[in-house]
Amino acid sequence: MEESKEKLRLRFQAETDVVIEPYPEDWKQYAEWLENLAIKELNNEMVKENELLLKKIREAMDALEEGIKSV
Repeated sequence: MEESKEKLRLRFQAETDVVIEPYPEDWKQYAEWLENLAIKELNNEMVKENELLLKKIREAMDALEEGIKSV
C-alpha cells in the first residue's frame, strides 16, 4: 500500500511539478489531482458502458426491423 501511495505521489509530482511538502495547500492540490484521476477513469468506464448499450440497442432495432420486414 505504501509503495502504491509513493508511486501516486511521484506521478503527481512528475505531472504537476509540485513537490508535496507537509503544507495544507500541497495536500489540497494532491487530493484534487487524485479526484481528477478518478474522474477520468470513471468517465472512461462510462464511455465503454455507453458504447456497449448503444451496440445492444442497435442489435435490438435491427432484429425488430427484420421481424417487421418478414411479416
